[in-house]
Amino acid sequence: MGARIPCLHRDGAKAFQSSIVPANSRILRISLTAKMGWTATRVEAVKESGGRRIAIGHVGADLFVRTAYQPQNWPHRISVFTPEGDPKDIAEEDFILQDVAGPLCFSGDMLAVARPLPKIDEGDIVVVHDTGAYTYSMYSRYNSRLAPAAYGYLDDSEEKIDFHTVKAAETIDQVLQFWESPSTSR
Repeated sequence: MGARIPCLHRDGAKAFQSSIVPANSRILRISLTAKMGWTATRVEAVKESGGRRIAIGHVGADLFVRTAYQPQNWPHRISVFTPEGDPKDIAEEDFILQDVAGPLCFSGDMLAVARPLPKIDEGDIVVVHDTGAYTYSMYSRYNSRLAPAAYGYLDDSEEKIDFHTVKAAETIDQVLQFWESPSTSR
């Protein structure tokens, strides 16, 4: 069952439709809405091109299909953290224009273009917000990259956060099965 629940990706951005499954559904008893998810990636490389810094991580157009192909309609909020997980909290006037790119082999693999952000360095962690709902369900098989795991967590106290696997990472055998190729392990 679908529902039209508007959800802004960032201030002023166009709203999108979120899918909802009724609680009494026998098919699925869990629903993800956009604001429930976030995606984190470690920055593997930073380069300069076109007068801007480009931070390159492990998530891109294969996970953020709409953002890559229609960035004007599907932008995501992005936060930057140190390698230790501390927020890079600096005044917005000190942000610099940067691109955040994914690992795929085409120029459109961009999560953000000319976005004002704290300076991103190798090893930093980039968090993409509001990635529930359509993000994981639209995963692309481009280059046969393995779909990532999905985790849920409970924050029961200020001292401990319990993570749980909601969906395991895809295996090579699962990708080969998708393409109806014989498994390499047989």
